[in-house]
Amino acid sequence: MDCIWIEKTTNTYSDCLKTFGIAYLISLLTNQGNNQIQIRQSSSYYLVELSHEIMSNWKSLVEKFEPVYLLPNLNNCDGKASDGLTIYLKSEKERREAFQTFLREGQDNKGNGEMPPPEHIHFHIYSLYQGMKVLSAHNKMAEVFQQDPELIKVVYEWIFRTCDSPFLGSEEKVKTFKDIVKNYEQKTGKKVSLSTNVNALSFFNPIQAKGVNNQSASGISPGGVKSFVLDEFFKMIGVLHSSIGRLVKAGTRSYDCLLQVIDPQEISIAAVDSIVQNIKSKIKAPSRTYFEFSTLTYTISEILRFLIDKQTDLSPTLTNYVRGLHSTYFKDLGNAKAVMNLSYYHLPSWVTFESYEDLYKYNEIFDELIMKCDKIRWDENLLQDLDQSLNHLVTFISTGKLEYYLFFVQDYHTKVFSYIYDKKYWLEPFFISHLQEVIMRSNLSYSKIVSDQGFINISRAIFSATIGLQYQDKNVRKYPVHYDLQHKLKQNAPYPEKFITSLTEFAATFNSENARVFESSKARGENGRTRKNITDSDLVSIIQLIDEYGSNIVGNLLVAFGYAKKEQGNKGSNETDNKMEDTEYSFED
Repeated sequence: MDCIWIEKTTNTYSDCLKTFGIAYLISLLTNQGNNQIQIRQSSSYYLVELSHEIMSNWKSLVEKFEPVYLLPNLNNCDGKASDGLTIYLKSEKERREAFQTFLREGQDNKGNGEMPPPEHIHFHIYSLYQGMKVLSAHNKMAEVFQQDPELIKVVYEWIFRTCDSPFLGSEEKVKTFKDIVKNYEQKTGKKVSLSTNVNALSFFNPIQAKGVNNQSASGISPGGVKSFVLDEFFKMIGVLHSSIGRLVKAGTRSYDCLLQVIDPQEISIAAVDSIVQNIKSKIKAPSRTYFEFSTLTYTISEILRFLIDKQTDLSPTLTNYVRGLHSTYFKDLGNAKAVMNLSYYHLPSWVTFESYEDLYKYNEIFDELIMKCDKIRWDENLLQDLDQSLNHLVTFISTGKLEYYLFFVQDYHTKVFSYIYDKKYWLEPFFISHLQEVIMRSNLSYSKIVSDQGFINISRAIFSATIGLQYQDKNVRKYPVHYDLQHKLKQNAPYPEKFITSLTEFAATFNSENARVFESSKARGENGRTRKNITDSDLVSIIQLIDEYGSNIVGNLLVAFGYAKKEQGNKGSNETDNKMEDTEYSFED
């Protein structure tokens, strides 16, 4: 297997964009826009793997290649339909809004019942260009290749002559480009209007961008940082096939820009392109945190689905396919947008595979997270209140640190508790089975805690004393709701003695309430069934777990599981139907 070598010169997504651009162009050249063009990452390079046959016959492939229009002209005029050469951004925005409205409201609400066409396949990126000052540079590049489509053959020749080895320096690569252009001009009689160096735009080069300072008193202008023209061309191609971008409203008339780029480990260009196209319409950006969560989880979900469909030998971990996501936040400063934050989200190394059954299990886990968090964005106040909690969830997914997952689950369940109190039943607690699956797969050492019978019994007692009662009408409740229980247990979890005291006090109160209900029911001649008591053996089990694992982890797990519900029937069933989760027993038991 031969390789095209792309050096990591910035260790930002700029290197990824260049790699994806080159890989996509090669897939067009070889007519192998499928899984045969693989990208692999090493410590200092990205490698585009090609067969020896392709590397040996590249000249013939380039000579026979029929050029295509790679970059359309982007225009802001109104009322015109896009074609292969020009994309009218305002028209595409209207198409997107009409299409999204149709999806939200459903076909029955449409006059003719026909689904309107979606926007251009790359509009999610093109829509960012004007605010990011990319539009002019893009159109200049597009114009050059539209005026002379055969010029792409110069690009292909440069790729195969300079990138087939890691030992050629940047100066030699520029010199080779000049030589190829000179030969092309002599052979065709055409003038190539590509400058060797162009301004490096911050959208493609977040740590190497055009200067925006005013001219100094000395009359010396800072100018712009220059970049090799083909590098910028490759990035313009690559961003379309590897990235998700969104504008997030930051003020009355200001919008910040968010861009996330897939960082490949060993995966085909076709697979990455498919992932991007599948998730671009699903990802929402009501806030920066939600956008980052949405992109991360949908990327994971699409990789899992890709592997399920692929049905071939599995690599042991998810990160064997995609290492992570580069994330960049551009702040709107009025006249321009500036890089405010560069971050990187690792894909979870705790997502490991031994069989295809694991793929389905992980797919269920992330589908559940996506479904629950999708409801959060329905309520603007709820989204703001859980912003930090969503950030904790992103941290857990990326690192596997269980405490961040528990922070999120607890905060989420606190909101569920209050929403049910207000009869807003659309916000539902997590299923116990989901929590168990996440913990056993991300932190196997804690599986003993959540499978312990004493732990299970007390967590169910917590549920039946808190959120389970909220689903019942106040007029039929037999027991009081323990509104402050979660706060007490969380507050005392880091301190073993205080936590055990709080838990035993709750157990005593809980059992006392059962006894009261039993006696009053018997006095009225009613069935003397009540909730199952918390036993001494249940408390002993918790104390033993605390001795082994510490009160902080046991306490926080107990709070998380205590507000989760059993899975009864299908997951869409209303909790009102199962209320106390079959937790009533004979008091004599």
